[in-house]
Amino acid sequence: MADVEGLIRAYKSQKPTTTNRQEYAGKTSIIQELANQDDSRVLPFFLEVVSDDAGYDLARIDILQRFAFGDYSNQQREAIGQVIQRLLLDSSDGDIRDHAAIAIAEYMDIAGSINAVETTVSNPAESINLRHNALAALEQMGPTDRTMEVMRRLTHDDQLGQSAAHILNDWP
Repeated sequence: MADVEGLIRAYKSQKPTTTNRQEYAGKTSIIQELANQDDSRVLPFFLEVVSDDAGYDLARIDILQRFAFGDYSNQQREAIGQVIQRLLLDSSDGDIRDHAAIAIAEYMDIAGSINAVETTVSNPAESINLRHNALAALEQMGPTDRTMEVMRRLTHDDQLGQSAAHILNDWP
């Protein structure tokens, strides 16, 4: 079993340059190794890494993907959901926002998630990829009064109208 504190220190000590691929690979390997540890220090560290807009994108994306498929307690889900919401709404990195929109689908029960997704999917200035990922999160949530209302509004959207109409058609 690896030393969690040592892995966290190793991750933080690597200050990647724009050209050193070995450092990037090292960071990703550390994230993968930490993900296999059953230690209470891992999740807070992952939340710190994924929240760092200046951090290494592939490590952040790896963590977001793990959040989308992980098994977490209610308290952990609350913390993860809040971080994903902030990333979806505020990150300056388009790839991170795209992955946050995918990950948030598993956290739609967390207060604020549906608002973050609705804000994103309803904004025609956002990238079409981001909006489709947010639409998929609403679709996965299923038909509720709120999701039905959002989908109905989106049927008039130039980019997402057809998709929203198909989703409404497929829902009972």
